Amino acid sequence: MKKILSICLLTIASTLLGTTIQAQTIQFLEVDGQGENVREWNFGNLDKGANGVRTFKYTNTSPIPLIIKEAKATCGCTIPSYKKEPLMQGQTAEIKVKYDTKRVGAFTKYVTLTTNDPTKETIKLKIFGTIKETE
Repeated sequence: MKKILSICLLTIASTLLGTTIQAQTIQFLEVDGQGENVREWNFGNLDKGANGVRTFKYTNTSPIPLIIKEAKATCGCTIPSYKKEPLMQGQTAEIKVKYDTKRVGAFTKYVTLTTNDPTKETIKLKIFGTIKETE
């Protein structure tokens, strides 16, 4: 009887802990007009060779440390850089995404973040715009 009671208590405890772990961990700080977190950026028109860097700020809203395991771009012309250490609750960090603006024409690029957040293991960031030839 004691074993059954112990197993029941452990099951209830693990269920409650599991619910806590499922809380949203990553929240991007900028919001659009509808209150949605911004995960994309339109550079608009940029001159060839201009600064193609966008910084996305985010915070950990969970008591569990947030870890971005990987940030992978869709091609070599886009380079993400980010904090590799765990982000504790309430802390804010940045992901910088740099696009090579030496290529003329329209572009749309994605960076896929892989995290330890069980509710959002992967998150996509998007940058897009048009590079114009300098006159």
